Parts: sequence; structure tokens; C-alpha cells
Amino acid sequence: FRDPATWDEMFAPTDFYGESDIPVNAHGFWYEEHQVRVIGHNGAMPGGQAYLFFDPESKVGLAILVNTPDGDKVLSDAPASAFGDLKSDIYGAGAAKDESIHGWYTPSRDVYTGMLKSMPYMTAIHTKQIGDVERIEDTLYQFTAEDPYAQWYDVPPGRKAILFGRSFTDDGRALIELPSIDYVLDKHCFAKLMLLTLYMILGIAAIYYIRIVVKLAVNKRYVPYTGHIMVLAGEAAQIVSVIAFLSVYAVYLNYQGGLPARTAGIISVIQTVCMIVCGGATVSSAVCLIRTRKRYHIAVMAANILFIAAMILFEMFIA
Repeated sequence: FRDPATWDEMFAPTDFYGESDIPVNAHGFWYEEHQVRVIGHNGAMPGGQAYLFFDPESKVGLAILVNTPDGDKVLSDAPASAFGDLKSDIYGAGAAKDESIHGWYTPSRDVYTGMLKSMPYMTAIHTKQIGDVERIEDTLYQFTAEDPYAQWYDVPPGRKAILFGRSFTDDGRALIELPSIDYVLDKHCFAKLMLLTLYMILGIAAIYYIRIVVKLAVNKRYVPYTGHIMVLAGEAAQIVSVIAFLSVYAVYLNYQGGLPARTAGIISVIQTVCMIVCGGATVSSAVCLIRTRKRYHIAVMAANILFIAAMILFEMFIA
């Protein structure tokens, strides 16, 4: 730049880790803490990723371009080779572990409404997967973990660290602040994941249930019972719903992160019909339970109720 003040203004910190004086952002550029403090930005688009950071003091920079959509070893290992890993004793002092912050966190920069609402729960992380948590200051923390490559490479001994700030959302949920994205604590994340998993299992089980009924019918061994048509309709609706759910993600990936309005509208109608049919199967099973006292109707009711609960929680019918 012709005017040095432009440079100084562009890289002047605009956000910090918690209430510390350690910068995390500068007008859209990110600070990263290695053995030296670097600044830059990284990002990705379908089919490629980029990384550009430099050390303002030594004027050493690192630029990486890869033609893979995610998970590239060069991107994960090269920054540490160029700038060194942040060690836990640079900012920390070996303080006691802070277990209070542990939990399931979902990325704040994600879809939380509509038929893609399940997406952040599929990428949720538990803090124990990252490492131990050490509290440095009131709102400044770090994850620490042993360097798995220390025994193979000539690197200084010590634990690797990742700094993060901690704050709270307007509704009181804990927030982990990182340079590129924040993560929000979800105390019910595991239960939601289990419900989503059960939704998928019920859809698969419905396939086997209908196959068994068809096979028995072909061999003239199937004995119809009161309400069996509605129960079969509910099982079919579960299969269609799961296919529609998976189709949402297939279309989303095909359109490189987009969901056409017409497609979303069609899937919304399909999911709404499936939910209504499952509701009808639940009511039919309840009536049959009262009339016949057959306990298998309880299982049918429970399956449909859980299935509908998953559809409502994850808004699978909302375009």
C-alpha cells in the first residue's frame, strides 16, 4: 500500500479471544496462534480449498491451493511445518483441567431451520474429542493434547494447544469462539442425534416389515387383522419419508450447497403427506389396541410417534 496507515488499519484487531488482548479477527482476516502469530484467511468451495497466512514480523507466508473438497493432509500439516505448533505452556501455566465446559457443540454458521435442520447435528463435536480444556483467564481457554508425531519428528516436547474464547448467546447458551467459526453448546444434542438415528432405523425396519408381509401374503400365510391396512400404509410412509430426507442432502450436494425452491416444495409436500399417514397409523393402532388388547399395537404406536417426533423436531416438512 502507498500509505502504511492502510496496512495498519487493515490488520488492526477487531475481535479478541474472550476478554483477553489476544486478537482473533481483523476486518475479516483471521489471526492464528502458532509458535508465532500469523494472519490471513482460508476457505473452501466445492472441489477446492485455499489457505493464505503470513507472519508480519518475519514476512514469511504460506499459500496452499488443493483440488479436494475437504480433509486434505497438506492443509492440516503444512501450517505447523511453516509456523510451528502452539504449545500449551506459551499462554497456559499447567492449570487444572476445566471439565465444566465439556459438552456437545454445534457450528453456529449452519442451517437451523427447515428441512436441512439436521445438518449441524451431523457435524456436532464433543470437546473431549479435541483435548483437555485449560482455563487461562476468565474467558480465555485452550484445548491441549499430546502431539502424536513428537516421537517421530524432531519437534520440541510439549502439548499442542488451540486457543479459544468463551462467551454466551442471548439465550444463555455457552459459546466457543474460534477464528473462523463459533460453536454453540447444545445440552440435548446427543438425544437429538439418537432420535435422528432411530428415525433412520425405523425407515429401514419398515422395508423389512413390508418384505415379510409380502412374502407371507404370496405364500398365503398372512393373516389380516383389524387396522392392518393403515399400519402397512404407515410403514410405507416411513420408507418414503427416509428416502425424501436423504434426497434433500443429495440435491443439496448436487447443487453445491443449494436447494432449489421447486424441489424443496415437492419434498415438503411428500414429507407432510408421510407425517399425516404416520399419524393415521398411530390413531388406527390406538383404536385397535382398545378393541383387541393386542400388545403389538403399542409397538406400532410408539414407532410412529417417535418417527413423527423426529420429523417435527428436524422440520423435515418445512421448505
